[in-house]
Amino acid sequence: MRRRTLCLAGLAPAISAFSVRAQTAPRPVTVGFLVGSTLAADKAWIDAFLGRMAELGWKEGSTLTFLPRDVQGNNERAAALAADLVARKVDMIVTSGTPAAQAAKQATSTIPILLALIADPVATGLVSSLTRPGGNITGIDNLQSVVADKRVGLLREMMPSMRRLGIIVNPTAQGAVWEMEKARAAALAAGLEVVLQQPRDPGEIDGALAALRTVDAMNVCADPMLGQNFRRINAFALQSKIAAAWAARSLFEGGALMSYGPNYIDLMRRAAEYADRILRGARPGDLPIEQAAKFDLAINQGVARALGIVLPPTVLVAADELID
Repeated sequence: MRRRTLCLAGLAPAISAFSVRAQTAPRPVTVGFLVGSTLAADKAWIDAFLGRMAELGWKEGSTLTFLPRDVQGNNERAAALAADLVARKVDMIVTSGTPAAQAAKQATSTIPILLALIADPVATGLVSSLTRPGGNITGIDNLQSVVADKRVGLLREMMPSMRRLGIIVNPTAQGAVWEMEKARAAALAAGLEVVLQQPRDPGEIDGALAALRTVDAMNVCADPMLGQNFRRINAFALQSKIAAAWAARSLFEGGALMSYGPNYIDLMRRAAEYADRILRGARPGDLPIEQAAKFDLAINQGVARALGIVLPPTVLVAADELID
């Protein structure tokens, strides 16, 4: 009898835990996703978010209705799309990109807003504090602007003779502007000449690129508008013998030399974990803004050879991915 009692006592915590899980089984919810770029461009990141949500019990088509909306790099679309999601009474709005986040904040002060891919949420006025964001907003800071100086340093390490650095940025995207300022400061401190171009829409990109034709390397401050046009930018860079660098791995294909920045797949999976907590009752304003913890360096060796760059062993060892 004593052994049976002990066995039953040992089972009690497990039974209790099972009961709690059963009581908190996911209820059907509707989640809107406001994508700063296009659904096609962000597909891998969206899939990572949905995949982790499914692992946590929020399966699309059963416990999760997913409403993606893409701003397509047009900030004017963001406000209308955010208002549409609010009108549909979604349980949460997930955003990628500063313009999408700002549109969501303007559209609602009650529906939880999760900043999945955002740079400097305090500096851009989205939240007042990283530790206690308050209100209906929380999320993850991708630290994109913080690592911009590291990207410039990597370019200099690969190209010791570099003298002129081009920086291309959309001046209407605040997160990208912060990145630009970090990159420019790092370049000037290293004694480089900086050539800055600021296209505001796709129609201004070709003119901006033409003005950068004589630079040695180019840092592209990724925002949804420039991200949509990454193939055009990278093709120009390769043709003009310019070493192009991006923050996102998915944007440096087709002619860029390298990417260095946060691992966006990891960020989206972590965002899903925050979404799970909020949908189960946590208040967004009480959840601290987390920060990117994993950063990846990808280098295209074929592009390096085409540009006449001999990659130093230190860079090759540091690379997370080498592409030929």
